[in-house]
Amino acid sequence: MKGKSISNNWDLIWEEKLSPDTHDLLIDLVKKYSPGKKILEVGFGTAGDLCLLNKLGFDCYGLELSRVAYKNAMKNKELKIFFGDGEKTRFASNQFDLIFHQGVLEHFRNPECLIKEHRRILKDGGVVVVDIPHKWNLFTLYKKYFQFFGKWYGGWERSYSSYELRDLIERNGFLPLGIFYRGIFPHQWGKFLFPHSIVNNKVVKRLLTKTPFRFIQKFARLFYGKSRLMQIVSSYNIIIVARKK
Repeated sequence: MKGKSISNNWDLIWEEKLSPDTHDLLIDLVKKYSPGKKILEVGFGTAGDLCLLNKLGFDCYGLELSRVAYKNAMKNKELKIFFGDGEKTRFASNQFDLIFHQGVLEHFRNPECLIKEHRRILKDGGVVVVDIPHKWNLFTLYKKYFQFFGKWYGGWERSYSSYELRDLIERNGFLPLGIFYRGIFPHQWGKFLFPHSIVNNKVVKRLLTKTPFRFIQKFARLFYGKSRLMQIVSSYNIIIVARKK
């Protein structure tokens, strides 16, 4: 799918959601794996991740096809923002140390075009961090139900297994460095595990910090962190980190 074919739908979405949002695991992976400071986010949306990375000292560039999101991000003069399609950018070759995106690749029917363009504009040894919907969980069934009736907010999209994502990355000139899982579905489990980042009700937050909930949370977090099976069946997003060969 060409990025242009979904931009109008996302214009409507970003008109309603303009406050910056961030993704902690994504930020941590960029910090850990980036070989340098010059980074690009493709499809930055609210630009929350870019703003945070800019504060952390990264030289941040952003590319966006939604005019609403683009104009809103232009208010931050410290970011270098460009309007355009990630499949065919105007950037010169070998420009960036790291390219990342969250919730973008799944909207492309021919994702190889996007990945090949990443490879072109990355420096030798540069890194990609790709965060997309994970296939093998209950969230996929939930999403497919709404897609079948034409009520899914994101329009057409697909999900990836770890094998499919790794294969896509490898055959387009990248060496995978790690696979990670993000998000909890059903979200009630996420509220239980990560109350401070997901639950907004102050009373619930306080309750979940009390005994015995505090000890149950500690055990649940440890179990989730140690159990690959738990991550696979409950996480709604999968992230791959890979280096340009």
